[in-house]
Amino acid sequence: MIDQESIEEHLRELAAVDIRIKKLWGLVGTPNFIISEHGCVALIKIIIEQQVSTKAANAIWNRLLDAGFVSNPLKFMSENDQTLREIGLSRQKVSYCRNIISLSSTGNFEFDDLRKMSDQDAITALLALKGIGLWSAENYLIFVLGRQDIIPADDLALLIAAGRYFDNGERWCPKVLRGEAEKWRPWRSSVALLLWHGYESGKI
Repeated sequence: MIDQESIEEHLRELAAVDIRIKKLWGLVGTPNFIISEHGCVALIKIIIEQQVSTKAANAIWNRLLDAGFVSNPLKFMSENDQTLREIGLSRQKVSYCRNIISLSSTGNFEFDDLRKMSDQDAITALLALKGIGLWSAENYLIFVLGRQDIIPADDLALLIAAGRYFDNGERWCPKVLRGEAEKWRPWRSSVALLLWHGYESGKI
């Protein structure tokens, strides 16, 4: 499982064999990393982040916090759609969140089981959930399970950052990023975090 210390170790190893990573690390510094609490609430947060800006996702999340949905996820099941829409959730995301909470609360999906699975098996299990695509599953593996070798190559910020730093400034396509990331095994998560950090800080 990655943590702040291991990220630095991974980047140090990569910097020794890839001058581009060494220069990028020197440019943007080490990203801060904190594991999110696991379970349905963590996955709901990722669903909220789907296809919206970081600012918008944070605003919705804070409204859910204030309304007690984070401390009591079962509140999603009894609250009416209009209230959830006013908080900022689309009709689809309301459905996705309720489905995940229902499966978790009835024991039909055990989030603890994901910790025991391989990366691919955990991704496959998450993809079986309504509303969860590869981007969401890979982000769960990094930020909740702390897996060390994941590259969410469908992430727009990563594609923009990679194109700016490693290439001519044009946004990469997912296939190019996945191919390039083969060079960074088995520490691809640390490179993803480094690129996100560079993008969010405005340094790349």
